[in-house]
Amino acid sequence: MQETIAPDPNPYTRRFRFPKWNGTITVLQEPRLFRRLPEFSHWTKLQHVQAAQDYLAYATAYLHTGASLVQYGDKTYGTDGPLISGGFRPHWPEPLKDAIRLHLHGATTFHDQSVAHWRAAGRHLSTWRTLRDTVRAEGN
Repeated sequence: MQETIAPDPNPYTRRFRFPKWNGTITVLQEPRLFRRLPEFSHWTKLQHVQAAQDYLAYATAYLHTGASLVQYGDKTYGTDGPLISGGFRPHWPEPLKDAIRLHLHGATTFHDQSVAHWRAAGRHLSTWRTLRDTVRAEGN
């Protein structure tokens, strides 16, 4: 395993060359890399499961906040005009659109980190999806 660019302080975005992958990848694409990163080399499977659950909770919170901001925008600024990716309208104020983007992109990042830790613990993705659906149902 070889880092391809200057060391990145964020282990989730640090890029590596890895066998059987074209180009460079991160731990989000190949969870086996966790064992080779100094930040995670000593982690147990239970610690990865806990991290996956924590990141899933963060993702759910970000997703709910983003949805609340979209509802606020609908009520406050109206639903006229085309719908833009993320669920907002072009005439809404930029700070509101930026906040929606921040929360929805954050939710995606936390979901990706949750899945990577879950897979690093040796768990099946289907059980992660069941956990995700349970967490989402509890949040509603």
